[in-house]
Amino acid sequence: MDHRYSPERSDRRYDRCFWRSPVRARFGTCGTSTGMADTHEAARPGLTADGAVRDLFAQLPVPDRDIVWLADQVVAVAQHLGSVALERVSDADGPALICRTHATQHVIAGRDPLRLFRPLLARIAVLGADETGTEPQLYGGRYSLTRSSRIGPVRLEIEFTNTPSNQRISITRVPVGLAPRTSSAPETGAANTAPQPSA
Repeated sequence: MDHRYSPERSDRRYDRCFWRSPVRARFGTCGTSTGMADTHEAARPGLTADGAVRDLFAQLPVPDRDIVWLADQVVAVAQHLGSVALERVSDADGPALICRTHATQHVIAGRDPLRLFRPLLARIAVLGADETGTEPQLYGGRYSLTRSSRIGPVRLEIEFTNTPSNQRISITRVPVGLAPRTSSAPETGAANTAPQPSA
């Protein structure tokens, strides 16, 4: 199966249940592409954003699921469980994908998470543009999406960079009643719509 990002997939809707998702296994939800998703809490207390991301990426590649599915699952983790950040880093041992939450940080093992990270960021950019009525900022930018959750309506503040030299994303969950953040975009995450060379 080809997991690469394809523009032809950018308008797909999430109108079915994803039974493989650790988040949806807990909450029993069907995804939605816009607005606020329905939430029906179920079992599996103690599931955290860190654990859900770990479970999700450990499944890859998932048969019959594409990059649209993966982006929906990552957004659902933040929607239902809390803020999360992902970043590709390099050291003496080579590249690695790091997951950070408010309390933890760990390396996501395997080649598939690294291989799919740039297409994942591009898909989230298309999702954000679709929901906000703006042009996709494929190489870095900021979006704000509204969702429902067990704590009530929340806003997902997404900031990301997706260039050959820097790939990262943070999805911060805040109650809808709080004012949006007014800080500038991250130093490596300012919107940049100019064409970029491929990696």
